[in-house]
Amino acid sequence: TYLITQPRNLGSSKLKGIEVAGQAFFDFLPEGFDGLGVMGTFTLADSKVTTPDDPLEGKELLGVSKYSYTAGALYEKYGITARVVYTWRSRYNESLFGAGTLTSPDYDSQFNKVKSNGRLDFSVGYDVTPNITVTVDGVNVAGGKYYSYYDSPAFPHDIRIDDKFYGASIRVKY
Repeated sequence: TYLITQPRNLGSSKLKGIEVAGQAFFDFLPEGFDGLGVMGTFTLADSKVTTPDDPLEGKELLGVSKYSYTAGALYEKYGITARVVYTWRSRYNESLFGAGTLTSPDYDSQFNKVKSNGRLDFSVGYDVTPNITVTVDGVNVAGGKYYSYYDSPAFPHDIRIDDKFYGASIRVKY
């Protein structure tokens, strides 16, 4: 008995959901604090493979989290633009072991699953003059972790801390 796999395209599927987003500045606060604001999004996605007789029929689409959200604090005043944002997504199936077509009728689809995870990013910019802006950015500053596993989180497949990135830039307008 052999298990033969090959890359393939998926037939049909359904993806439906809803996203709610908002942003508000607290301009009613006292001078100096009236540049504070908040922003956020929440997404609910429901996906399913609908191709008849496909080994993945009834399963979620790969790479799609059911829940995700973004929450952030903002400041824009006196030439300062600042953002700190946390982004999170729930667990999802990343890939199918065997990479595609499953030819054994006794084979149950097995996935490389990824645990829920999040990351914290920031950006602070200052208008030195109307033509010069200096910016400092940080990506994944809290060291969000990617953790994939097969069958049980107790048996990890891949654990890594995504790179942290810090950068600075100067923008000049002529």
